[in-house]
Amino acid sequence: MVELKDWYKYLWILGFLGLLGLFTDNWAFYGFFGFFGFIAFRSTKPAQVDLNRSTRNAFIVSLLIFATFTPYATLVDIPELYISGYALNFTLMILVFVLSMMYYEKK
Repeated sequence: MVELKDWYKYLWILGFLGLLGLFTDNWAFYGFFGFFGFIAFRSTKPAQVDLNRSTRNAFIVSLLIFATFTPYATLVDIPELYISGYALNFTLMILVFVLSMMYYEKK
């Protein structure tokens, strides 16, 4: 049985979901190719600490963007802003996570 602490090293398998973009002509699936970067990830204690820190940073950015963008989109009453705001939220969350991991791994 696989212990819960070992699931990090299997995240790269999600990269195969990017192949669905070839068969469905949906460009949104191509973002899953980014999970292939977890092939080099090693599940060690310092790596778990770095992963937790990076996840915390991404979560804080997500909360800040969500808490500012949702009331703004409600006040201006443009429903299309919700779509772009949530896409921006997801993109910046992933970007902050990756940059944080790069910063913490360099130390």
